[in-house]
Amino acid sequence: MRQKLLKSRQFRTSPGFKNMRQLKIKCPACHSPAIIRKTVWVHDTDLANLYCSCTRVECGKTWVSSLAYSHGLSPSGLTESNLVKELLARLRPEERQMALDLLQQC
Repeated sequence: MRQKLLKSRQFRTSPGFKNMRQLKIKCPACHSPAIIRKTVWVHDTDLANLYCSCTRVECGKTWVSSLAYSHGLSPSGLTESNLVKELLARLRPEERQMALDLLQQC
């Protein structure tokens, strides 16, 4: 007998790709695919609580998993000077001028 699975929202990231997920979660009870229903970030962006549910209707388990940053494998391309430049580029002209004035006072 074929397993019944819950339908998740169809995410369309680009033509031809449906339901593309970055993180695959399995149910700890039956090992069927699971869906992340909600993500709550704790302590800025270092830790997240993932509220998950099993897609197998007969199982129906729901649980919370934790996702944490461990370590980097390569340095960021955004060095301090590039990071400031990127942030300034996103500001409105009057905000940008105010930020530049503040930086010159340092």
